[in-house]
Amino acid sequence: MEKEHTRHRKRKGNYWKPLSIVLGVILIFSLYFNISSDDAGEISLDEASESAMDYINAYLLQPGTTASVTGLNEEHDLYNIKLNIGGQEFDSYVTKDGKLLFPSVVLLDEAPDRAGAEDNDGGDVEIELDGRPVKGSEDAKITIVEYASFSCSWCNRVRTTLDQVLEAYPDDVNIIYKHFDRGGSDSMTAQAAECAGDQGKFWEMHDIIFDEGPSGDLDGYADDLGLDTASFSQCLESGKYASLVQQHTQEARSLGMTGTPGFFINGQIVPGAVPFENFKQIIDAELAG
Repeated sequence: MEKEHTRHRKRKGNYWKPLSIVLGVILIFSLYFNISSDDAGEISLDEASESAMDYINAYLLQPGTTASVTGLNEEHDLYNIKLNIGGQEFDSYVTKDGKLLFPSVVLLDEAPDRAGAEDNDGGDVEIELDGRPVKGSEDAKITIVEYASFSCSWCNRVRTTLDQVLEAYPDDVNIIYKHFDRGGSDSMTAQAAECAGDQGKFWEMHDIIFDEGPSGDLDGYADDLGLDTASFSQCLESGKYASLVQQHTQEARSLGMTGTPGFFINGQIVPGAVPFENFKQIIDAELAG
């Protein structure tokens, strides 16, 4: 199925009122991480995230307040951990050896990005949906536009949540996937999904890349899906969809999205791999309105 409408109204996020957070104590230096250790080796992004979350939830937030991770990536030799606390988004940073955690970092060599979602005036923003594959009811009242990357582990994990959304709202919600190129293999895997879409199997390629991994044999994936592999390879090698992938990425950035996954739900930006309850809150409000 293809979605034809192209205009949504972008609105500022209707976040919950922030819960009481001990902001003055959120600066952590060596209190939790053992900086005297001689082990200078790096830990994984997931390990750094788990350690940071354990500490934040155990010691920095008042009882009843919980932080959740909405995104992970590497940034300027640090691990960037995006948090949701009481409906508000925060960025924390962990050194790659897992020894230091900082709530935020000011980059002295970069000017602040003032084109984000919160600075938008709420006017109409064009999101091109023509020809995009649709998962769910074509006539749904609510469209979730997902900007994601096949190399993003949180994009993979949120698939279960999105399936839960479609199961809960089979007639009211549909999903459209758009690409966010973070570098590496992202452009090629995104193009592979588009080339499979030429043969009517966009979502099948989408699933197999996430299931088997973005570093796998894309031609082999095409063969497994029963595609015309010669046509698929020609499409991929020609770079037919390279500009489309970049177009999607620039569009996402213009909407204020800086990482993956990110969602645009009937005019409301939702950053990160948020749980089902977050989607439900917005969807129910849209349906009630």
